[in-house]
This record gives sequence, structure tokens and C-alpha cells, in this order.
Amino acid sequence: ILTLESGRPPRFADRYRVVTTLDTAGIAHVYLAWDDRMERWVSLKILSTKWVRDARVRSRFKNESETLRHVEHHNVLEVYASSHDDPFAPYVVTEVAEGGTVDAWLEERGPMEPYLAIHVMAMLCSGLDAAHLAGVEHAELGVEHLLINRHGVIKLKGFRGSASFGGSVSAYNDTADATEIFYTLLSGRRFEAGQAAETLTRLGPVLAP
Repeated sequence: ILTLESGRPPRFADRYRVVTTLDTAGIAHVYLAWDDRMERWVSLKILSTKWVRDARVRSRFKNESETLRHVEHHNVLEVYASSHDDPFAPYVVTEVAEGGTVDAWLEERGPMEPYLAIHVMAMLCSGLDAAHLAGVEHAELGVEHLLINRHGVIKLKGFRGSASFGGSVSAYNDTADATEIFYTLLSGRRFEAGQAAETLTRLGPVLAP
């Protein structure tokens, strides 16, 4: 969507100076950008031209950002701005999570030590609790939805579940997904029922306290 010109970062929406590409997977392109107006680094997520004419995808893209706006918590990715009126480039601007995803962290470094896994889970559960109290369900929670900022703080993204905004939602699915994430953090692999007993036996004495 955006091409870097020699010696001069392109501007988007007349305020965001795009510096580099962070991600091109999924339905959107994600860029690291400098917000001229607020004078801070941001993550600029622009819906891919491949999907701009797909009403279902556009609706999903919009709902995710609107849902995030209703959950204000230090373990939930903060949305700074968004625009969904442009027929060619709807976008969302969020805080930057410089450490990437927990999924990528595990792929590079392997299983976490129990104390670190517990620390990550405490932040994950804190963010989920805030979302549920706000009437928002994540519904597709996985390690790829856990971002890490420069201070090592976990930030939840990718909310696609039901939202009653102030009402009540079922926490069952998110709780089950969080349990599987805990297993993944400790084992370095996706949850498989047949392997769970071995992992619990190995880590049980460490986790019990």
C-alpha cells in the first residue's frame, strides 16, 4: 500500500510518517509510524487492498477496533485512532508492542521457565478480566494474540467475540483458551490432551506453591 521513498518516509492520513513494515500477514498491513501530531511512535494497521471490497472482512476489521476501544486496561492493546470511512484504506492506529508476539518469543527461545509463564498468565488473566467486566469476549485467544511491549508487559489484541459493552458475557471459552496458552508457555507446543499429563507431572511440584 505504501512505498518508502528514498530519504523521505511517506505520510499517511496527513500525520503518520511510515518508517518500516512490521507485518503483512492476515487481512492487513501493519507499519511502524511516527505520529506528527502527538509526537509518538504508533502501530498503523491498514486493511489490505485485497479485502477492502469484502463487506464481511471490513466489518470484522471495524468491530475489532471498536471493541478494543471499550476495554481500557494496561494489558489490553490501546487504540489511539481509527477510520473506516475511506473505501480504499480503512485503518487503525494503536500503541506499539516492540517485543512482537509471545508466539514468536516461544518459537525463538523455547518453553518459558515456570516463574515467567506464571507472570505472563497473571497479565493475560488481568486483561481478560477487564474485558469480561466491560462486556467483551475475546473468543479466539491464542499465543499469537499476546503482544509484548518494551517493558515486558503483555498486551491482548485480536478481540473478535461477542460484546455487550457493560453487560455480561460468558468467560468459559476464554478461560479454556487461557488454560491451553499456559500449557503452551510451559511446554513450547500446542495443547494436546495426550501429552498434558506428562507436562503436569514434570512441572507440578514447581507450580504447586
